[in-house]
Amino acid sequence: MSLQINISYTAFTTLRTRFFNKKVINFYAERTFDCQISGLRVLIAALLLGLQILGKNMFENKNIDWSEVMSWKSPPKLDFVIDGLLAGTVASIVAPGATGKSFFGLELCLAVTVKDLLGLGISPDENAKAVYITAEDPKDVLESRCFHMLKHFDDRERKAVSERVEVFSIHGELPSILNNKGEIHEAEKKAIAAITELATGKRLLILDTLRKFHGGEENDSGHMTRLTQILDQIAHNTKCAIMFLHHSNKGGNNKEKGGDQSASRGSTALVDNIRFQLNLVKMTEDERKAYGLRPEQASSYVKVVGAKTNYREKNHDFWLKRGDGGVLMGVKLEPVKQGRYTNK
Repeated sequence: MSLQINISYTAFTTLRTRFFNKKVINFYAERTFDCQISGLRVLIAALLLGLQILGKNMFENKNIDWSEVMSWKSPPKLDFVIDGLLAGTVASIVAPGATGKSFFGLELCLAVTVKDLLGLGISPDENAKAVYITAEDPKDVLESRCFHMLKHFDDRERKAVSERVEVFSIHGELPSILNNKGEIHEAEKKAIAAITELATGKRLLILDTLRKFHGGEENDSGHMTRLTQILDQIAHNTKCAIMFLHHSNKGGNNKEKGGDQSASRGSTALVDNIRFQLNLVKMTEDERKAYGLRPEQASSYVKVVGAKTNYREKNHDFWLKRGDGGVLMGVKLEPVKQGRYTNK
């Protein structure tokens, strides 16, 4: 015995992107898919519907063309936004509070488009655009940070920043892309549409912080898998890399373990479902001594650790120093003989 089901799905019809004070955008998608359901196939159908697949076949045009691969002399070069972060994928920046991850996220947008203050070896692309969205800090705080960052840019570079980088503070809004039941309804659809619009035509989009953009349970692997799937879909459809800022767990607050993948707070799905994770770690006492820094200097330094870098050929750490106004600047530290203070 089987049951014929006909489903018509219509979504994103004339959604107003109120969070970003943009114009009305129109998304219209209608697909009908038929399926014969019996036995265990009910579960499969439910999963497909839960993922809101818009189309008759999710595998259409997704297969590898072996003849094309066999014709290559060498594989095409992968499109990296920064080393290890592929265009159109999702990644994270994990750190304890007050480490500087908001500065880091905003400065990444500047590095990809205009100038790399972080010293990560990023070559800015004059054709690239980036967007940074914080739901955590008020607009006046964000403006102050931008002011201090722009001290390190000349007039030509400042003009380029104004043309290539969009910065939003939506502090006080409720931009949830997943509700507290792990579901998507009208409010979530509007937030997804708004973020999708901003990601379109961009090279990089930063969400600060992830917790502010969903109402799901962080320790629920189902909720967090669903959340990363939503971000995956936005990234894939727009070809924009999306990085979310995220707090570390209690174990990650330990400087010795702050660089581990497991430092990410909540379900391991937030780590397992992405391919690139950077951790920001405060300097340990052993590192302070090794680099010849005085005790009062250590708090100014932050280490960038590639906690998960599936697509990066070589993994290495970087040091940043917090300067005027909180701006993070790349710095090289050299080990010194014990007992000497030489680094500044």
